[in-house]
Amino acid sequence: MITHEFFEGNALSEVEQIRLVSRVSKLYRLHNPDATETDMRHRLFGNRPSFVDLLLDGNVAVAFAVCTIKTFSTGETCLWRNGIVVAPAYRELGLYRTLVELALRKHRTEWSATKTQNPRVYLTWLKLFGERLLPYPGKDPAAPAQRVASELSGDHGNPVDPLTFVIKNEYSIDRSGTGYFNCHTPWVADFFTSRLGPFDAFLLLAHR
Repeated sequence: MITHEFFEGNALSEVEQIRLVSRVSKLYRLHNPDATETDMRHRLFGNRPSFVDLLLDGNVAVAFAVCTIKTFSTGETCLWRNGIVVAPAYRELGLYRTLVELALRKHRTEWSATKTQNPRVYLTWLKLFGERLLPYPGKDPAAPAQRVASELSGDHGNPVDPLTFVIKNEYSIDRSGTGYFNCHTPWVADFFTSRLGPFDAFLLLAHR
């Protein structure tokens, strides 16, 4: 049976933060094998406020997600998904979507956003948000979405192109030769391969 635990990063003591990092470190290194404890603490707790959702099978952590809340110049808020990792043996059980839905129910923001180069992540967000999701083939982002993309650029890595939502050279690992990019929805697969280089990412953005 999969159970859920929630942590508010700002409320944790240093000892509690170290303990949580220890619980997710094996999962974290699936995504970033060279990550240090300092790297993990920064990702989990470096952005304030930060929130961590942990899914367990018994006492074993099988998935976790980190999110933060960004407030824009307009006063609108955005749930920024700062990473989700699911153990390989649990990746066909819908845990990624479960983690996104848990955060959407808990944090009532105007916008939701993340970055990815994985078309399967795009498909999950598409199921959640439909054609509200950007980028979307043949759909130009409206001015409010372009503004949001530009404001997110300042906090979360390399600049976002506000028209294409492409983030150039966002990743240091080329996963193009692995199963990471496998996608059984042809138009989504084509959309990713035609727009992204091996180190690029899409900003995914949806108005709630």
